[in-house]
Amino acid sequence: MKQHVQTGILIALAVIAIVLGLVLIFNLRALLLLALIALVITTGIDPSVRRLQRVTIRGRHIPRVLAALIIIIAALLVFAGILTFFTVFAVNQAISFATDAWPRLQDRLLFWLQGLSQHYPKVPVLLQRLGEQSGNIATYVWSTTQAVFGVIGGLFSLVTVLFLTLFFTIFMDGIAYTLLQFVPPRHQAQVREVSHEAAERMGGWLRGQVTLALIVMVATTIGMSFGLRQYAAMIGIIAGIGELIPMVGPYVGVIPAVIIVLATGANPLLLVWVFIFFALLAQTENYLLAPKVMERHVKLSPVTTIFSLLAGGALLGLVGALLAIPLAAAGRVIIHAAIFPAIQGKSREEIEQGCPGHHPAAAPAPEPATAVPIEAAPSPERKQRRKKDKDKAPVT
Repeated sequence: MKQHVQTGILIALAVIAIVLGLVLIFNLRALLLLALIALVITTGIDPSVRRLQRVTIRGRHIPRVLAALIIIIAALLVFAGILTFFTVFAVNQAISFATDAWPRLQDRLLFWLQGLSQHYPKVPVLLQRLGEQSGNIATYVWSTTQAVFGVIGGLFSLVTVLFLTLFFTIFMDGIAYTLLQFVPPRHQAQVREVSHEAAERMGGWLRGQVTLALIVMVATTIGMSFGLRQYAAMIGIIAGIGELIPMVGPYVGVIPAVIIVLATGANPLLLVWVFIFFALLAQTENYLLAPKVMERHVKLSPVTTIFSLLAGGALLGLVGALLAIPLAAAGRVIIHAAIFPAIQGKSREEIEQGCPGHHPAAAPAPEPATAVPIEAAPSPERKQRRKKDKDKAPVT
């Protein structure tokens, strides 16, 4: 009876602890989200920090604190330089579009709607409302932009992410050692290996996604220079920022390009070029660039990638879509390295070999047998010389 009471008390305490933990996580969700962003950034720059630590100056290695500061400051300077270079052109192009092309697009739209009013009697009411609200379109666009980026916006959030990134980068080894003390000693080696592989996948995703974003931004800027040179940098920045969400950049970039073509009244063939260019860019990214850049680090199937993006976006909006792929990659490592082996009672290698899509590595080719050198047959002169040597040899 006493044992049942103790068991019931332990279960009740466990349930209370779980409920309190969930309440705490819910109340601290904003801070935990920033910490998660900082953790992904840390896994992306940690390999560079470790390589810099191996550099010796006067026989001494660079301290990790100094190496982390150098890498973070260098990354910020490079990012700020690239963004500033493109933003200088993009801001001028956006101002030119807002003052010149956008009013012409409104006039074209109103003229088109007036033509429809002859066939649809409710169109004049729509025209009146559109005329009243057309002056507030820029305000609506700006408000929508603030709402979309408000999740990750704000100076406080940016400073918090930078501080947490610096903290995680400097004390990563100490944090990992402390967390390992909650694991039984017999499982610490496996947990250390799994966590290291998960961190590599997350960091590999970050480096690969930034590379893809830069490629899409530069390619879009160059492609839109043919016909839309005045707005090429602005379209390129929009596509590059959209590419931070995997496989979205080309589809985000085509929207402002089409609007600009319609607003400026350019040649209709230019609209065909826009669709052809972004279609080729999307196919090149999906089937050539992304597999080459991501396959080695992330190793996620297309179905898992799309589902992760949709789930992350539904749960946390833009930030959820950004973090969906690295979290899915880390979760895949944990599932395949720890959960599946524990359930099946097999090793990870045995489970992966039984997977239908698994292609085992080819066995190494056997080494060719070493040929035994065959002595050439002696010539007749050599035979006579040997016979004379035998005759001259003393008899013992």
